Amino acid sequence: MIQAPAPDQVLPKATAGAGLLTQLAIAKFIDHLPLYRQRAMFRRDFDWDVPSSTLGDWPCCHLCAARTPLRST
Repeated sequence: MIQAPAPDQVLPKATAGAGLLTQLAIAKFIDHLPLYRQRAMFRRDFDWDVPSSTLGDWPCCHLCAARTPLRST
């Protein structure tokens, strides 16, 4: 069996795609929705119990490091 290569990930070794990371960042930084409420929404709506440490680590640390500047100065 030949398998196509996997697409590039936004964060290395992360299962989260670009859409999920964008949703987390917008909810946290623009909508001011705390991570514990986002976690409760994922558990309620999708039956997905993501650990708090993972949920807090994606948008706060790695996503900010992975971003590219919009323009150079």
